[in-house]
Amino acid sequence: MVDHPEDHDPWGGKALRDVVLGANDGFVSILGLVSGVAGGTSDGRFVVLAGVAGALAATMSMALGNYVSVKSQVEVAKAQIAREKRELEDMPDIERDEVRRIYYKKGFRGKQLDAVVRKLTADKDRWLRVMLEEEVGIRPDDLGNPVRSAILTGGAFALAACFPILPFVFVPVNNALPLSVILTFVAVFCVGAAKTVFTRRSWLHSGAEMVAIAAASSGLAYVAGNAIGNLFG
Repeated sequence: MVDHPEDHDPWGGKALRDVVLGANDGFVSILGLVSGVAGGTSDGRFVVLAGVAGALAATMSMALGNYVSVKSQVEVAKAQIAREKRELEDMPDIERDEVRRIYYKKGFRGKQLDAVVRKLTADKDRWLRVMLEEEVGIRPDDLGNPVRSAILTGGAFALAACFPILPFVFVPVNNALPLSVILTFVAVFCVGAAKTVFTRRSWLHSGAEMVAIAAASSGLAYVAGNAIGNLFG
């Protein structure tokens, strides 16, 4: 199993997380924003302006935030990898005993345990991988890519933000708002259902869950915007 590590991130794993993170925030936050503005004005231009400005600012924020987060995780992981390499060089006997303890806990005993330890520690790269995966919990091949994460998250946010904004470009506010909600909810449901290809959850439950979150956000924002609009109107 150590010699043939499985690919736990077939373009899907971490990439899916980044896309869903960006898309979900794009749908929910921008729908909430345009709903709030629409609740306080009848001028669709203000709604579009607010939506586009919010989407641009949030896209940059999401992309940069995810870049910094993933980059920090990678730097920490690389520091732990470097530490394990030093320990294998400086204290091989202690590290060999740790391998023995790890596989003893897995049920290996006697000559079988001796053979496993001897096999795993005969090659430095394999030995390092064992220590990282079993002791530290790091898979060197699965480290994230900060640039890719930033692009996927920001791109998904920007694309998702278009759904709640577009109806206000072509339709008066009173008619655009329900269209915006319906269009966004359909897209949100599809994203929630699609991610079950990897999560193995019920597609109906996953889609409905994301729709409920978007509905709560947009509903509260609309009520707040309407109240503020009436207050200053």
